[in-house]
Amino acid sequence: QAARDFMLGHMTILTAVLFEEIPGVQLSDGAQMAIKQAKQELFQPDWKKVFEPEAMLQSVRSITNPPQ
Repeated sequence: QAARDFMLGHMTILTAVLFEEIPGVQLSDGAQMAIKQAKQELFQPDWKKVFEPEAMLQSVRSITNPPQ
């Protein structure tokens, strides 16, 4: 439940930033990387798989340990 709430909170902030509801705020490098990686997964019929624990763990690992 905590991971789900975390993700939904981030999605709320992301939406506010994308629709310029928070003037002058930009997404972090990590957020931009997550968006780039997730685009192909989110716009699919089975998009809810992004909430699966292994999918979240993999996403966090790729953001916190980017390729050099």
